[in-house]
Amino acid sequence: MKIKSIILMSVISMLFSFKNASAQKVKRTHTFSIERVIPSSAEKVWNVVGNEFADVSKYHAGIVKSELINGSTKSEIGCERVCQLDDKGKKLVREELVEFDEQTMYFKAKVFDGEGVPTVPEYTFAEYEVKPIDEERCKLIITQTYRTKPAFIGGIVKGKFKQYTKEQMIFIEHYVLTGEAVSKENQKEIIGKYQ
Repeated sequence: MKIKSIILMSVISMLFSFKNASAQKVKRTHTFSIERVIPSSAEKVWNVVGNEFADVSKYHAGIVKSELINGSTKSEIGCERVCQLDDKGKKLVREELVEFDEQTMYFKAKVFDGEGVPTVPEYTFAEYEVKPIDEERCKLIITQTYRTKPAFIGGIVKGKFKQYTKEQMIFIEHYVLTGEAVSKENQKEIIGKYQ
């Protein structure tokens, strides 16, 4: 009888351990980083990507309109923005700055809501870092982490996401150097100038 009780308790213990391990399973995400040297001071680049967080539509051809929301008035931790990805307003991404450091020129924006996009908000975020090289050059590093729905397309779209990020860096460089906003109409011409 004692042996049966010990075996039964062991089996029950193993089942609970397995159940807890399954419940704590971490969702798989995809991550990549892209770097670009920009012939401008780090401060100018940081001003565009960090301090003008609301204005991403000026240097991202895939974003039709962007603005701060929910009472946010400036780039700081807790600041929220909405990015409209199409002319009809059916594809939207809402982001929050969860880390923001002007001294190190770094921020992390987490997606907290999305409509009409295949990413899972709670597992999707972007990190931007600007590193000075000298007074006239800096390195911009963008790291993207995401999970898609359905999950299996995450690996399939990674190449496309990387390409969009490389293009966005070109658009950032163009905007910093010229002040000209990027649009669907001029994006190909701009890419041709900077590749």
